[in-house]
Amino acid sequence: MLKIAIIGAGIVGSSIARVLSKYEGLQAHLIEKEVDVGWGTSKSNTGIIHPGHEENPEKHPLRARLCSEGNRLWHLWAEELDIPVKWPGELMVAFDEEDFKEFQKYMEWSEKNGVPGIKIVYKDELNDLESNISPNAQGALWAPTAGQMSPWEAVIGLVENAVDNGVILHLETEVKGVRVREGEVKGLETNKGFIEANIIINASGLFADKISCMVGIDYFTIHPRKGEYYLFDESAFPKVTRILHPTPTPISKGVYVITTVENSLMIGPSAQDLQREMKEDRSTTHEGLSFVWNEAKKLVKE
Repeated sequence: MLKIAIIGAGIVGSSIARVLSKYEGLQAHLIEKEVDVGWGTSKSNTGIIHPGHEENPEKHPLRARLCSEGNRLWHLWAEELDIPVKWPGELMVAFDEEDFKEFQKYMEWSEKNGVPGIKIVYKDELNDLESNISPNAQGALWAPTAGQMSPWEAVIGLVENAVDNGVILHLETEVKGVRVREGEVKGLETNKGFIEANIIINASGLFADKISCMVGIDYFTIHPRKGEYYLFDESAFPKVTRILHPTPTPISKGVYVITTVENSLMIGPSAQDLQREMKEDRSTTHEGLSFVWNEAKKLVKE
């Protein structure tokens, strides 16, 4: 029997585990160092199912294709796994003529990536789509296929289904090394003993470079970037109907204003580059949260 070890039970590793669980003749192990699944970056993000129009098909062809395909796939998976999801659409907000010029690039990318419904809207239609939009907004790029989910709920749904189908889940299990003999993978050394495997899938997120180095693949490093958010009580307003964000810069897609699937206002994130050794820095800062607050104020009325 073919034995496969997937390192990392985040959204990527759990999705792979679920797909592999459909096949006979293999045994899949899903390995997670935290006490539960989805406790890495998968628990802490905006939870947006991106349409795919912001991915450059020339520079990143695989990412562009998978983003648009993934958007369509989540309609099916959310229904199959009873994952909370909604499809409010996304407004990339324009405040000046330069923003409108940038939209042409995203329109071209959307066509190449097969993303439907992308169009430029101006002030009147923008106000119809989002009543809480800032009066300074002059228009937006409308992407109707953008969705939202609870990312931790998605991971839980994927893993529960995978385990029901026979995947073996190992929690609080940290990979310490990869055993290779005569050019063949034999398995993983962990803090809980040896796990036999013929194939290893590295889905360890921020620590993917560390895992790769264990088998001599050291040509890349992951540089962490921290994002800080405000998540409000359900009673906080204004509640936006759509996903709102400014026109992206070369550094970031910008601060978002959303209403989560749990019906809470959320704004963020910041985007702070960290030193490589700071991958587990989960602190919040006055500077980061002040940046988020001031940027979000530009997008909504109050």
